[in-house]
Amino acid sequence: MKKKCGISETFENSVYRNLISLGFDVFSNKSLGLAVSGGADSVSLLVSCASLSKKYGFGLKVITVDHKIRSEEESGGDADFVQELCNFFNNQGFDVAFLREELNSGEVLELSKSKRCGIEAAARELRYRAFYDFLNSEKLDFIALAHNQNDQLETLLMRFLQGSGSSGLFGIRQRNDVFIRPLINISRDNIEEYLKEKSISWRTDSTNLDNKYYRNRVRNELIPFLKNNFTGFDKALLSGAEKTFIDDDYFESVIKEIKWNKKGDEVYLNQNEFRNLHKALKIRLLYKGFDTLGDGIRLPFSLVKEFLRLHESDSASFELSFEDLAFGSTCEFIYIKKRQIIATDIDFFAIIEKDGVYTFPFGTLLCRISECGKTVFEYDSDFFELENLKFPFAVRSVQSGDKVRTNSDSYRGLKDIFSSWHVPDSERKKIPLVQELSSEKQEIVAVLGCTLGFKNWIVK
Repeated sequence: MKKKCGISETFENSVYRNLISLGFDVFSNKSLGLAVSGGADSVSLLVSCASLSKKYGFGLKVITVDHKIRSEEESGGDADFVQELCNFFNNQGFDVAFLREELNSGEVLELSKSKRCGIEAAARELRYRAFYDFLNSEKLDFIALAHNQNDQLETLLMRFLQGSGSSGLFGIRQRNDVFIRPLINISRDNIEEYLKEKSISWRTDSTNLDNKYYRNRVRNELIPFLKNNFTGFDKALLSGAEKTFIDDDYFESVIKEIKWNKKGDEVYLNQNEFRNLHKALKIRLLYKGFDTLGDGIRLPFSLVKEFLRLHESDSASFELSFEDLAFGSTCEFIYIKKRQIIATDIDFFAIIEKDGVYTFPFGTLLCRISECGKTVFEYDSDFFELENLKFPFAVRSVQSGDKVRTNSDSYRGLKDIFSSWHVPDSERKKIPLVQELSSEKQEIVAVLGCTLGFKNWIVK
């Protein structure tokens, strides 16, 4: 009779098989890096890998990052918990080294403002910097991360709703260079069952319940709705992502053969080489070129479409810009280059008279009138509507004395609003205002804080 495995044995066997398939040799006597936050996912990764390390003889090196963006009791408490868990394993004869990396208070917020991105994106960038430093200093081949099957489902839904192309619709890669994810095909339910069987607790991040975060809304509202109304949606979504990954892998192998030429702060391609490609490959090449110069800047697809439209219309020469990059076409080449933003670029004023994609110092804004008559704005992944705004209207930088109407029908100065948002003086002119022009008052109807990672102020 075949022996039936318990939850723990089944779980650890899955992690073992995944480590092997992802390239980590459990018999090499090399240590495996682990990123552990204290949540159930990363704790199960630590516990299962500790069990495997004792069985096969490899060491573990654990890093936890305290981002200092929650209360000291919660954020510091998570790091304390991970440290105590590592100490527990060491006292039991396991080989577990531990590093606690603490960011400076306010460091995440400062990066969020300077990069004009959300708090979560800034925290992620700083976290990965710490991971790379850890990997190099400890001479590790891999760092294992605790993303699981639930994270994969959430990511797939988020990217679909944000309009991602095929390169985003296969979700989180199981291996991305030195980062491996041995739990990516294991569900959160199995993770919690495993820890309960092992009688090991975990920490819960209170922000996981805050539905102002996009991922939390997907996790707490959309996924339960889909489970209740569309049985099997998760298996179908994961299966589709696997097929998409195979297709994407093929496209990536094709564009690998096409190299951007680099000269200083510019990359360029021969015009004929680019023109003869399929549109799908052109899009990937543009993103690849941006990645080489853009320092993490995400190029909006609306601007990619505008580039291809101009290119396919046989415009002899044109140039578009986004943040500190310019890209365009000449008779011989297409190019992407760094551009110098001078002080006068920060002041801007444009009258919008029709649907279109408009480029400003803060980036690219898509404006259009919807079928139901609302004015729709798209900036990067942000999408919002203004009900009573009609063409023409102005998009401009802030001026001294600007005020905006509040819900109580009083007025509040932009200077006061920016102070409450903690926007540095040097960054304030980068936040655009939308001003209606069809009435005598010509009031400001929106403050687009999303361009610097803040909320939008929409006048109702």
